[in-house]
Amino acid sequence: MDFLGLDGAFMKGPYPSMNLTTVGLYGNNCTYPVTYGVVESEKYSSWTWFLKNLGDDLDLTTNSNFTFITDMQKTLEKIKGEASEYRAVFCGNGKYQVIGGECVDQCIVDITQHTYSCNKWEVTGIPCKHTIVAIWDMRRNNENVGIPKTWVHPTYWLKTWQDMYAFKIEPINGRMMWAKSPCPIKLLPPKHHVPIGRPKKKRRRPATEDDSATGTIPVRCSKCGNIGHNGRSSKGQAVGGLQVSGSDVGQNAGVGQNSGLFLLHKGRITALAPQLHLTAIFVGWRRAKDSTFFRLRSQFPAKLLPLIEMESGTWRLILSMVPLLLYLLFIVYFDYNSPKATTSGCSLFPHDHFWISSKRIVTPHEIISGAVEINGGSIVSLVKEKDWQGQVKNEPVIDYGEAVLMPGLIDVHAHLDDPGRAEWEGFPSGTKAAAAGGITTLIDMPLNSFPSTVSKETLKLKKEAAKGRIYVNVGFWGGLVPENAINASILEGLLNAGALGLKSFMCPSGINDFPMTDATHIKEGLSVLAKYKRPLLVHAEKQQELELEDGVDDPRSYSTYLKTRPASWEETAIRELLTVAKDTRVGGPAEGAHVHIVHLSDSRSSLELIKEAKNNGDSVTVETCPHYLAFSAEEIPDGDTRFKCSPPIRDASNKENLWEALMGGDIDMLSSDHSPSAPELKLFEEGDFLRAWGGISSLQFVLPVTWSYGLRYGVTLEKLVSWWSEKPAKLAGQDLKGEIAIGKHADIVVWEPEKEFDLDENYTVHVKHPSISAYMGSRLTGKVLATFVNGNLVFDDGKHAPDACGTTILA
Repeated sequence: MDFLGLDGAFMKGPYPSMNLTTVGLYGNNCTYPVTYGVVESEKYSSWTWFLKNLGDDLDLTTNSNFTFITDMQKTLEKIKGEASEYRAVFCGNGKYQVIGGECVDQCIVDITQHTYSCNKWEVTGIPCKHTIVAIWDMRRNNENVGIPKTWVHPTYWLKTWQDMYAFKIEPINGRMMWAKSPCPIKLLPPKHHVPIGRPKKKRRRPATEDDSATGTIPVRCSKCGNIGHNGRSSKGQAVGGLQVSGSDVGQNAGVGQNSGLFLLHKGRITALAPQLHLTAIFVGWRRAKDSTFFRLRSQFPAKLLPLIEMESGTWRLILSMVPLLLYLLFIVYFDYNSPKATTSGCSLFPHDHFWISSKRIVTPHEIISGAVEINGGSIVSLVKEKDWQGQVKNEPVIDYGEAVLMPGLIDVHAHLDDPGRAEWEGFPSGTKAAAAGGITTLIDMPLNSFPSTVSKETLKLKKEAAKGRIYVNVGFWGGLVPENAINASILEGLLNAGALGLKSFMCPSGINDFPMTDATHIKEGLSVLAKYKRPLLVHAEKQQELELEDGVDDPRSYSTYLKTRPASWEETAIRELLTVAKDTRVGGPAEGAHVHIVHLSDSRSSLELIKEAKNNGDSVTVETCPHYLAFSAEEIPDGDTRFKCSPPIRDASNKENLWEALMGGDIDMLSSDHSPSAPELKLFEEGDFLRAWGGISSLQFVLPVTWSYGLRYGVTLEKLVSWWSEKPAKLAGQDLKGEIAIGKHADIVVWEPEKEFDLDENYTVHVKHPSISAYMGSRLTGKVLATFVNGNLVFDDGKHAPDACGTTILA
């Protein structure tokens, strides 16, 4: 399919709902038809010829307002080339946010409506480069996008023009309009702008003018019956013995005839019945009364006449209650469907509507100096510094100066051990630590609590344990174990109850009620997940037989523990996992499901397998954790079991490779894998790495750790947002989180990247057992000042809000 190339041009023709019989040009506030032949794209000579002949026919001069032909033609191929500079993020309901290039504001493509923020697609009927990016994202996610022809309006198909201009139209001289051509093709044109200029006003006719020639009916007043004016301009003449004065009809409402009724509630402007004109309620009382009640008075039954002839003040009172009633109904509706408003106990800043400003706000497009408006738990506007001062009215403002405002971190891998093992951590201390670390949403793992979350009944226990005890948003992964893998109804019940996805172990988990799975179980789980379009998270290690030499391999030495879990465990498990992950490809039996490999430690052969699977079209992502990026095996002291985790921390060379893969995009995101325990399980006195409980306690420190250790590798604020907010939000299916953008939830962290601090006994740590964290004793850069969750200031300057008002997130 060949297309005409138009850059910023406006094809003018009839307005929507009219048939296109001549294709015209918009110039000099008039519509002219095109004169000759076919303009073939990519041929400069065709354009110059066309412009020359068109100028002769239409008598165009150098001063003519001529807006159709431009100096550049674009085919879809060229637009595709420009689109490579951008990327699209799915926002739900057929909308995509375009990021990159010159997109500095909210650039939204609406696939279902064929519209884009810049109006180019809507006005011209040609998909712009931003739209192409959205279409690419759809194709990557296995959605049917059709052929390019379907995205371009037929007005711009070369074949259409060839068919339309297979005949010849003789040129004319001067600026006369062409007669309608006998065009064989009829099209419905794309949407167009309203014609330039004000419509011509109709002449006011004398009351005595004879209209018999035109067949029109003169204006007659509904009050006095005189010709020449209507009821609105009546001076109070008598009608049927009833006197109506100007004071009865309300002269000062000042609302236009075409005004719709709009409600502004919690930052959302809602158009309520645009056809319900305010004039029919306020100003229109006079209109409604005069032109309806009085004119139709004789047609009402006698019993209704007392109601109709009530005093005008009574009618005004009754009708004025209508918008109030509708307003109250919408308040109830939005209260039910929106994040709850701020209360004094939920927030250290008890305001529902306010602004926060900073010199560094990380948005999806750029880092700006400006302000974010928050209302009802959502971001309702985002403005740059030069624009926002005039927009603030009576709302309070918190100015954070040079501190950075970023989307709150989303940790998709944390063990809060509640219920059943709350002495290890628990929802209150865990979510307080998360808030102090800038984490606004975390997804709790199904094991280490008791019982493990492997059914709808055990998920219900989780939800009940979290109720009123969480300071940030908390979602839940369900567990995939052999018992429910072979019983689809159990898995479906778990997913229907709100689990965001499933987690499985390919090696013993160490938890009795969470046994390991193999490829067969995983294949069954993926087939169920495909129906729900949710992910499977996999701990990918495959146990192998190993022999340690007595007397040689010291259990207090970290190298001994490292020998018990070699990189080959990860490689073997991932190789087996990918034999079933291929089912997630487009057209595969598990299309719609997704495989996510957690806490990757091996940056060599395991990572190469994952890269190959991605290239083959498998729906696969992978995460690693800050402790694999901060520490190396060579520097772990003997007997310091704080560093024990699985998979284990590997050598310094492996750490360098992990950073390279993360910066290059081969590793998709980061998570904490916060996995605490009671201190006595760490066996600090014995220092036995082989018997001590594994797991790194890190929830409060992941942001400064990532920043501090990443500075030498070139980590940027934008990278942090991608690893810790945008991509985790997508994995967990949280479309309204992960960005500072209009319409998103107001989950925001405020921090100082340049601020250094020591993690010592003088630093307030909110996890239940600070002593077990491998990060204690470190000097870090990047201190969290404040954390907003759903618009509530839940952490500020070391203090938490009095009440735990976090939200449980369910699918």
